Amino acid sequence: MMDSVANYGKGLKLPTYHETRVTFLKKEVENMHFTLDKYKNEWKKTGCTLMLDGWTDNRERSITNFLVNSPKGTVFLKSIDTSDISKNAENLFQLLDSLVQEIGEENVVQVVTDSASAYVSTGEKLMEKRLKIFWNPCAAHCIDLMLHDIGRELARQGVIRFATAYLTLKNIYQQKIGLRSMFASEEWAKSPYAKKSDGINVQLIVLSDPKFWPAIKFCLKCVIPLVKVLRLVDGDAKPAMGYIYEAMDRAKEQIRKNFNDMQRRYRPILRIIETRWELQLHRPLHVAAYFLNPKFHYDPNFVANEEVRVGLYEVIERMCPTTLERCRIDLQLEKFDKAEGLFGKEMTILTRAKK
Repeated sequence: MMDSVANYGKGLKLPTYHETRVTFLKKEVENMHFTLDKYKNEWKKTGCTLMLDGWTDNRERSITNFLVNSPKGTVFLKSIDTSDISKNAENLFQLLDSLVQEIGEENVVQVVTDSASAYVSTGEKLMEKRLKIFWNPCAAHCIDLMLHDIGRELARQGVIRFATAYLTLKNIYQQKIGLRSMFASEEWAKSPYAKKSDGINVQLIVLSDPKFWPAIKFCLKCVIPLVKVLRLVDGDAKPAMGYIYEAMDRAKEQIRKNFNDMQRRYRPILRIIETRWELQLHRPLHVAAYFLNPKFHYDPNFVANEEVRVGLYEVIERMCPTTLERCRIDLQLEKFDKAEGLFGKEMTILTRAKK
């Protein structure tokens, strides 16, 4: 903006207070409504997700942002002070129900919240009333909870004291040789830090503690596969819905391999992951999205087991209540399985090329 002003040179007439406050503001509002209408048209074509993002302001109020996501992108809907209702399932239900009505029930595929008990109850009530809508807990929040639970397990075993320092630990482990060399150097010996108690303690840990480096290595074997899943679901590189199911399977398999398939070592960690997965994150939409993801479906090793088929048909039955619709979908699924028609060779070749 300043460059534009400078390029104009002398004689630039600035907008008046009235023009800024009324004329230009009105135009901006109109432009925003025009842009929002484009998104709303997309919601009608592809469906959308209503998402909740809670935070606490500097006055300790619980504020919830409501956003709508579709293939076209994410738009901010509104922000509401939920301090008085955030723990009341009935009030939360009334709020979410009104927002679904505002967006258009026919447009909403799923509502995503965190996995707090009040929101779980709210999600169940919403699905009872809105028969085509799914409630799902936030995948990133669920994986965060898995990492927190694993941290507590490692702390209980005396492996690590902090549950949130995994990436820092990875960086420390990658610098193992450099750190050991630094503490053994003449430069460190002459440093004032080498004379202080904290410096002495850290030096002893890095050079002499026999449990320090093995403990970090053990911790990383447990959590890095999950951190990769967290990056997937919390990133913007691609829509995560069609990848979560496979990514979680891959993470659990990697943890087994990290411990050379020794059950006594990996079993406590997988038990924590599977508990959260089964109770919260293992949802029909994730399974259906995995089945319908061409990247996986047209892989030669793809197998749609009973769990996958059940999840797929749960979604179909909920979203398509009439028998005629389901019959049409079954016919399309046959063509999708065989890569026929619109799902023909060109799609298969394109999918494999993107791997």
